Amino acid sequence: QFLQTDAAINPGNSGGPLFNLKGEVIGINTAINAAANSIGFSVPSNLAKALLPQLETKGFVVRGWLGIAPQDVSGALARALNVPGGEGALVINVNENGPAAKAGIKEEDVIVALDGVKVTNASGLVRLVGLKRPDAPATLSVIRQGKALELKVTLGTRPDVEGLGAVERPE
Repeated sequence: QFLQTDAAINPGNSGGPLFNLKGEVIGINTAINAAANSIGFSVPSNLAKALLPQLETKGFVVRGWLGIAPQDVSGALARALNVPGGEGALVINVNENGPAAKAGIKEEDVIVALDGVKVTNASGLVRLVGLKRPDAPATLSVIRQGKALELKVTLGTRPDVEGLGAVERPE
């Protein structure tokens, strides 16, 4: 979910734009890996655009949350689980009182789409869910023991595991 760049990202210019050769902003410089000899990472501009309305109105971002631990599905695992197309996000853990549990998601389900958008891997699912607002309704396309299901879920709010919600924001 980051763009890797060799553009210099120095202390103090994190948050600046990353340009392509046409002069278009394609990302927001975010972090450097000092041990990796000037490798930097930027948040893609299309992701920033999707989050901008929340930043403008609230000053921070809240993300949708499903309440699962997903794992990539491909190759032999997809064949063993009888997943048509061979891609998706395998549910390896369901948060006991989370939105997914309330919707009937079970361990070993494979999520192959969210609101009709194909899910090819675990990080793709996390990104799709994270871009939705908390309390948003969603439809999950699931493969359970080789059978296709459609499950309705109401997303929750991603827990503040980093503890950033308590940070005072300037008025």
